Amino acid sequence: MDNSALIKVIEQACLTMQNTSSNTQRQEAEKALQQFRQSASPYVLALSILSHSNIPAAKYQGLAAVKIALIREWTELQSSDITALLNNLIKYCFETNEKIPTFVLNQCFHIIALIFKYTWTFSTDDEIKDTLTPQMLQLFTTMTSNKEHLMNIEKCIKLMIAIIEEFAGRTCSSSGLIWEQHVKCHRSFEL
Repeated sequence: MDNSALIKVIEQACLTMQNTSSNTQRQEAEKALQQFRQSASPYVLALSILSHSNIPAAKYQGLAAVKIALIREWTELQSSDITALLNNLIKYCFETNEKIPTFVLNQCFHIIALIFKYTWTFSTDDEIKDTLTPQMLQLFTTMTSNKEHLMNIEKCIKLMIAIIEEFAGRTCSSSGLIWEQHVKCHRSFEL
């Protein structure tokens, strides 16, 4: 199946979950969403959903699949793929002209924060580590420098909160890190 057909399947499953009371239809829709969340490397499809779907629940499901895949596949990803994904998510959050529903935006910020944390924790590539923090600081500076764009200031604050929460002591289980890795990451971030 091509991406447009897969997007339609995800959209239909989301609509079915929202609008159908039939147990059988809901179970079939949940099965389709579960298969999507468990698929290998769903990044391109998920980004296509963000760009082309008009259904917020489908966008959320796309982001959920990305989060699950990042945790599962992190060690197999190339730094260029991680950077491209990060840039696409930032572009979607800050440069899209559409009104992004809060639950979708928060999920996107959570994934950006997760990428930041995983890069901070696991990257042996000093180049990506050394550029990620300045890249995030540049994003905050650029997006908040134009006072006409108050929405971007609000989004930057929400992204900063997501990053801080990801490094906080209570987010170990949702990030997929074992406790020792999380504590080490938390302590190094404090410095």
